[in-house]
This record gives sequence, C-alpha cells and structure tokens, in this order.
Amino acid sequence: AFCFAQVLFASYTGFAGTSIYDAFSISACNALLFIPLCFYSLNRPLPKHAALQRPELYRVGPSKVHLNPSTVLEWLLRAVVQALLLFFLVLSVLSSDHVSPSGSPISLSQLAASTFSLFLIVQCFNVLLEMHTWTVVQVCVIVFGLAFAFLLYFICNATVALGALVDLHALSSLSYDVAALLLAPLVVVACMLPVVCARYWRSNYCAGPLELARRMGESAAMGGPAPEAGAKSG
Repeated sequence: AFCFAQVLFASYTGFAGTSIYDAFSISACNALLFIPLCFYSLNRPLPKHAALQRPELYRVGPSKVHLNPSTVLEWLLRAVVQALLLFFLVLSVLSSDHVSPSGSPISLSQLAASTFSLFLIVQCFNVLLEMHTWTVVQVCVIVFGLAFAFLLYFICNATVALGALVDLHALSSLSYDVAALLLAPLVVVACMLPVVCARYWRSNYCAGPLELARRMGESAAMGGPAPEAGAKSG
C-alpha cells in the first residue's frame, strides 16, 4: 500500500519525479511497522491447551492451508484497494482547491504528512483486525507505536542534522484543519470496511479448521452444542 500510493501519485503528477512522501517517511516506514508486527507474531489463534487437545490442527501448517498463493493474492489485493481508497480520499479532501485555516492552499508537505500518518493508522488497524485474541500488551504496543512515530517527527524536526528530513509544521498545521481531522476516521472506515466484510463472509461461509476449532472451544466453554461446519472448510 505504501509503494502503490507513490505509484498513483506519480501517475497523478504526470510522472514528474516528485515523491508524495518526505525523506523521513520513506526511511522510517518499515522501522515503525516492525514493532507491531513482532508482537503480532505472539498472537495465538487458539489457547495453548486447546491446541494441544487437537493435534490434527498441526497439519494446517505443512498443508499450507493459510499460507498459499491465494492468501498472498488476497493480501496484495487488500493493499491495492486500501492504497486506492487512501490516495483518492486524501486528494479529494485535501485537493489543490482546499484552503488551510491559515488561508494558504494545501502544500505538498502537508499532503505527504497526511498520507503517511493515515497509512500508519490503517496498517495498525490491519494488525489489530488480524489478531485472534487481543491482549493489553499488544494493543498498547500498537497505540504507543503510533505515538512513537509522531515523537520521531518532533525529534527529527528539533535536530539540526535531521531537520531537513521532516517538516513538522506541515503535520502540526493539519491538527487545526477540520477537514484533515475528519479525513482520518473516513479513511479508516473506508479502508477497513471491505476487509471486515470479507472476514465475516469467510468466517461464516468458508470457515477453516482453526476457525471451526475456535468455535468449538467457545461453545464448550459456554456449555452449548458444537457449531456446525460452514459450507466449505479450508
């Protein structure tokens, strides 16, 4: 999604060679998303005792049920759709006709800061949505990871050697722009709604072995009957 938004911007500007992101955003993208992804690796689709009671589930990994070309294609399609929605919503709201509270037209630095900030927020929501169980530690790491990203903006802006990488005024000025503030929830809802709908359909009509095992565990814990399998398994 990060790279595809740049491709869309290049096409929008007639391949003028201008980047939608500043130097800090390009350098820090992978580093800022690395910590939430590390803690996501600690996520368990099933409790440990439930996994030990169902050894047949360990065949899911070698059989590549959840990691196969269709899974990669699904993630690629998600990235393309989210980049399209993010890019066109940002350009629609913060277009060249948009006037900031200071009375000046929106600048490229403000456009870059808004795009990169919204990209980080959407990716954090992607990680949260993919978690099977939410823990306080995982949620705090993602929330503080976002705060750390904006703290890095401030540190780079305050350092003479790194000041050329970041335009903190471009980011801070957006906090007084009502349109830019309302853009954040609009982008998050637009980018995550298709993912939520796809997950709902897959969970209810195309549930895999892990999802069925999780339902059986929840049903057993509540003392109810075991749920029936969906229309298709895997």
